[in-house]
Amino acid sequence: MNPEDSIAYTEGMIRSGPCLIAAAALLLAAGCAAPDLSKLGFQRVAVTAFRDAPGAPGSGELAAHVLRRELARKGFILREPSEAEAVLSGEVSEASVRREMVPATLEDEERVRTDGPTPELERIPVIVRHDDTDTASFSFSARLSGPEGALLWSGSASEEDEDGKLSIAAERAAMSAVSGLLRALLKSRAD
Repeated sequence: MNPEDSIAYTEGMIRSGPCLIAAAALLLAAGCAAPDLSKLGFQRVAVTAFRDAPGAPGSGELAAHVLRRELARKGFILREPSEAEAVLSGEVSEASVRREMVPATLEDEERVRTDGPTPELERIPVIVRHDDTDTASFSFSARLSGPEGALLWSGSASEEDEDGKLSIAAERAAMSAVSGLLRALLKSRAD
């Protein structure tokens, strides 16, 4: 490639760069778009407080909070139970953070001794301590009830976070549950 072609090629790339970025943004937005909830026949949903997991006070409120946020993100309108077309309720079965103790290991380290007349290489046993790891686990089951308590959907979700953050595990579980809920409801309406 001669230098003039190289400059023209580079200028073409620079000019098309914003177009490529705009196209990528449109594709990303299309993938993240909220589903068409009109196919469900309802949009107003209430999320009641979930029952706490044994030994984990507040876990039910955390589940309800992350589910409300995920439902709103998908386009549902959150209402009080008396104003809703469907009510989501459930219970948390696990909300915990486990600490895994990683044992220290004995390893050989090579050192050069310089205290003698000539330098010598020697192996010295050294204790190497490893960081302990925390894993957060969050699991719940949920039911979506319609008018007169008719069961519209039931499911469960369980997620872990290897950084030990319970809220991250809860958010992932909520995303999984709401995605499953939408798939099941849209499939049942299509049938």
